[in-house]
Amino acid sequence: MPSGGFCGKFTGMKKNTLTQQLVHDILDHIRANNLKAGDFLPTEDKMREIFNVSRVSLREACSYLKGIGIITSRRGSGFRIGEGDFPAVLEQVLEHISYFDKRHLAELLELRKTLETGSIYNAVINASDEQITNIFAAVDKMDELISAGRINTLEYNAAEAEFHRAITAPAECRTLGIVSTAVTGFFKAMEPGFPRKKDPAEILAVAERSNMEHRQIAIAFKLRQPEAALLALTRHFNS
Repeated sequence: MPSGGFCGKFTGMKKNTLTQQLVHDILDHIRANNLKAGDFLPTEDKMREIFNVSRVSLREACSYLKGIGIITSRRGSGFRIGEGDFPAVLEQVLEHISYFDKRHLAELLELRKTLETGSIYNAVINASDEQITNIFAAVDKMDELISAGRINTLEYNAAEAEFHRAITAPAECRTLGIVSTAVTGFFKAMEPGFPRKKDPAEILAVAERSNMEHRQIAIAFKLRQPEAALLALTRHFNS
């Protein structure tokens, strides 16, 4: 694990620089000794000696590392190196912040866009007939909502989220699925809908254009044309 990478900024630990530094020191120790999943860390007393820290500071650092799956422990057996499950950690973090903090929605949407465009080729190649049917069902649902003449934004957002889940499902990218679910959670926690300044006619026009783009992506899946799907998805994200 490169220095300053996964644990580079330690969000949520900014006020405790000693613990933050100790986490880095423990990670450096793991790397330097080439410890692998299942290997034991030194005993608590030995680590206090190695790092010259108090028991409280050491336990805080180890608690953080346990929380992100880097180490594990059982009572009386010491600390072991864990498997490290990045998607699981990401899922926990995004699930929690989506309830409280909407400031990072734009960045999350950008991440989803990058992951979706990066995985769309494999999704088209791997999609089963049933999965393609699900993609068209989501498009048809949005068309049905549009045909009512006035967009119910709650229902439309739900249908669009289902469309994006459907086109990414064949890629079997766990991280993308987590990010997409988090985006949906953000929208549920916020006042849903299109930009407030648009009148109903403008909202309807935006939805119609957007769903034409959705259908182009769906057709590319049906025709097994990954390049066309990527082009249509890129156009959709940039429109």
